[in-house]
Amino acid sequence: MDSVKRYFAAVKITNPAHRAYWIASRRIRKTAEQYFGGRMLEIGCGSKTKGPLVGDYVTEHVGLDYPDTPHDKANKDRFGTAYNTLVESDPFDCVPSTAVLEHREKSKLALKEAFRVLKPGSCTINTAPLFWQVPEKPRDLIGSNGCGLDYLSRKVGFQLAELTAPSGFGVTLFAQLIYFLRNFRKGPLIPLVDASIIFNNPIVLLVDLGGMRDEHIV
Repeated sequence: MDSVKRYFAAVKITNPAHRAYWIASRRIRKTAEQYFGGRMLEIGCGSKTKGPLVGDYVTEHVGLDYPDTPHDKANKDRFGTAYNTLVESDPFDCVPSTAVLEHREKSKLALKEAFRVLKPGSCTINTAPLFWQVPEKPRDLIGSNGCGLDYLSRKVGFQLAELTAPSGFGVTLFAQLIYFLRNFRKGPLIPLVDASIIFNNPIVLLVDLGGMRDEHIV
């Protein structure tokens, strides 16, 4: 099983974001293959699931999350915040931070901290949604059209190597339809809704590969 499939195995087929996760995972791995190496600090590591996805490109994977994280603390290597990682020495070679910036009130400060803990010439990967559900109320604060990430990244010292939208209208349309169907997942309708989600999830990937794809690279 390749790295993306091993990482993706934890995402259930009944998850409305099933195929959106798949698309994002492929993009993250492709970018990491080009830029990652050495010691990696994952800021906002959650359950530290990025190991199977990009861990083979680095010599050490250090997972950091905030002390009150709802995720299993057993998987964390360090505790801190996106604003203060408490890393004072031994800078890192790469810093992935996926689906984290949209939960921060001060995204610029989070990017500034990532820049601080990186060795000169090293790389960070950041992802944030432009249009998506609000799964972590009240901690979903912003979306990003890419231009905002570009502006903030340059302000703190990063030189942008790549800015891309992994998917566009078609994927968003079908993903939102699946999230809408989930509203009816109650009582005797649960099996029917799950079946509908399982049926529609592959369509997201077909749309992503087909003529409705409108990926933009800035």
